Amino acid sequence: MTKAMEPTLPCSNKQVHDAFKPDASLAYDRAAFGWAAMFYTAYALLLLDFIPGWAFFVVGVIAIVRNFNALHEAFHAVDTRGTFWITMRAVPIVMAPWQLGYHALRNNHIHHHRHEGDEQDPDYYLIHGNPVWTLLMALTQPEQSVLRYIRRKGLTKKLALELLFHAAIWIGLAIISPWELFVLYNVVTRFGNTAAWWIFDYLLHLDKLYYRLESLPFPRAFEFVWAVLFSHSNIKGVLHHYLHHKYPFVPDRNLPELAVFIEQHNKEES
Repeated sequence: MTKAMEPTLPCSNKQVHDAFKPDASLAYDRAAFGWAAMFYTAYALLLLDFIPGWAFFVVGVIAIVRNFNALHEAFHAVDTRGTFWITMRAVPIVMAPWQLGYHALRNNHIHHHRHEGDEQDPDYYLIHGNPVWTLLMALTQPEQSVLRYIRRKGLTKKLALELLFHAAIWIGLAIISPWELFVLYNVVTRFGNTAAWWIFDYLLHLDKLYYRLESLPFPRAFEFVWAVLFSHSNIKGVLHHYLHHKYPFVPDRNLPELAVFIEQHNKEES
C-alpha cells in the first residue's frame, strides 16, 4: 500500500459523524445469528438427504459471507448491551477445529483499522505478498489467526473456553456426519472463509483498487449478482472500501452517499 496515492479527504470525522450516524449493533447481531442458523439448517437438511450437496454449497457459501458481513458491521456499530442477541454472538459458523470468537475477531479488526497495512496490523500477512501467497494465507486464516492472536495478546481463560467450544462443535459435527458429507462441510466453510478474507484483505487493499473516493468500476450486472447473493451493503463495502477505512463508523449501505458528500466538500474547497 502506497500512502502517497492517498486522496485528499476534506471532511473531519466529526463532520461525517454528524451527517452519517453509526448504527446500533442489534440488527447486525440478529442478522449474524440468522445466517449462522441458516447455514446449520442447510447442513442438517443435507444430512437428512433433503437437499443435494450442490445446494448446500451454494446456500452455505452465501450464509458464510453474509454472516461475515453482519459481524463486520457489528464491529463498527454502537454496541447494544443487555440483549439476548449479544449472547447469540457466541454462535459461530465453525470453519476449523480451532478459530477465534467474536471479541477476538473484533479486537483484531479494530487494530487492522488503526494500523492498516503496517507491521502492527493483525492482517498484515493477508495483505502483503503475491496473489498465490496471500490466497494460501487466507486459506489458513482460521488457524493462523489463533496463533497470531495468542502471540499478540496471550491465552486468556475466556479465549481458551472459546477455542474449546468451537473445537467441540467441529468434533461433534464430525461424529454425527458421514465422512463424505463432513468433507463437503469443510470444503464449503474453507471456500467461503478463504474467499471473504482474500477479497477483503488482499484484493481490496491493492493500490489500484484501494485509494479511490469514487466507486470501483465494476459492471452493473456484476454488482447486481453480488448484491443478490451477498447483500447490498456488502457490495457497497466492496465498491467503497477506502472510505470504509477512513470513516469506519459509517454503515456500508451509506458509503455511496458518503462519497457524494465528500465530492461536494471537495468542490466547495476548490
